[in-house]
Amino acid sequence: NTFGGTFTMNGGAIKYCSSDPDINSFGGAVFIDAENSNYGKFIMNGGLIEHCSAYRGGAVYIHKSLAEGATGYGLFTMNGGEILNNSSVESGGGIYTTGKFIMEDGLISNNKAGETDDIVDNVVVAQHHGGGIEAIGKSAVVIMNGGIISENLAASGGGIMVYTDSIFTMNGGIILGNFASGTGGQGNGGAVYVQAATFNFNNG
Repeated sequence: NTFGGTFTMNGGAIKYCSSDPDINSFGGAVFIDAENSNYGKFIMNGGLIEHCSAYRGGAVYIHKSLAEGATGYGLFTMNGGEILNNSSVESGGGIYTTGKFIMEDGLISNNKAGETDDIVDNVVVAQHHGGGIEAIGKSAVVIMNGGIISENLAASGGGIMVYTDSIFTMNGGIILGNFASGTGGQGNGGAVYVQAATFNFNNG
């Protein structure tokens, strides 16, 4: 948990970590916290995060302060390294963000956020979005300048879910081979699913 501090990862591995799989467990490996005007920062220059799990953000959860008038948010800058084979019970198999994520390089691959939605009496009661990344809320900003997001899986938004006022800007990089399995195989957005949000494609 980084709270108003900075965690820099230049190499090594974080593997087989988990938060309890209930509604309040976020960030199986790394939780980047923020409160009021404090900014937590995670800089990943290399290394591996693998086989971690949580309710949201199987590998990494980037948090925006919820306090009234607060300006602080978590910031994750990925310059290299790999985020592989992580899972979430609900959303954001690799990364879940209400803060800011900048991807310069690296690989986000083979993460999973549920293969089907949860249905009770023919009503969808829980949706599973963003196998690689889920961005949600007006404070959530994702900028992809490079790197690869590939072979991730979710019911919708197999690679990326851009949701509820969030903004995703793609200036470079590759989104490849992701899959939205959906309920009964009727998934939406194998690569990217945008709902009430903004996806800017400038290059890639």
